[in-house]
Amino acid sequence: DMKLRIIATALAFVISSTSAQAAPSLIAYGDINQATLEDFEDSSIPTFPGSTYAFDGFDYSSGSTRVSAGGNSCPNSSECVFAGGASGLSGRLLDVFQSGTIALGLEMGKGRESDDVKATVVGASGSRTFTTIASGLIGFLDPHGLISVTFDNLGAGGGVGNYGFDNVITGTTVVPLPAGLPLLAASLLALGLLRRRAKGA
Repeated sequence: DMKLRIIATALAFVISSTSAQAAPSLIAYGDINQATLEDFEDSSIPTFPGSTYAFDGFDYSSGSTRVSAGGNSCPNSSECVFAGGASGLSGRLLDVFQSGTIALGLEMGKGRESDDVKATVVGASGSRTFTTIASGLIGFLDPHGLISVTFDNLGAGGGVGNYGFDNVITGTTVVPLPAGLPLLAASLLALGLLRRRAKGA
């Protein structure tokens, strides 16, 4: 009847609005329910200039990336994916995530905290650029699925610094849920109940 149509239309609007508001965002590293972890401690990981390498849960590629021991841009002072020197300006791409991946977390280390590192996150809901990434544990989320994350070292005052990744995690769920997801779930449930009631009438 007309009342059911009005309610269904309103729910559909809520659902579409919730979906439209979803976009890549920064989240806490600890809010990611870890599905994969890559700490680069496996001795079989090679030094690899100018190549793409498949790690646990993602691929990583760039112009002159290498796995390097030590250095102040390796957060745990051991092994990490490292980008340095003049080539530090070129992008470092993380992509080919496992199916269902919505979140990526990593430990960022920079040679100088004054160096600006930019992250461009592309997901199923769109893309977003974060212009200043600090050292430490960081996370990125697209509730509709991650496609890629690219890092660029912008340097500081014309300088070019070094930076490295460590303890990279991926996740298919996060805690707590983004604010829009419970509303979306409730709307879908209500819409299903209305359809069931309409069929029974």
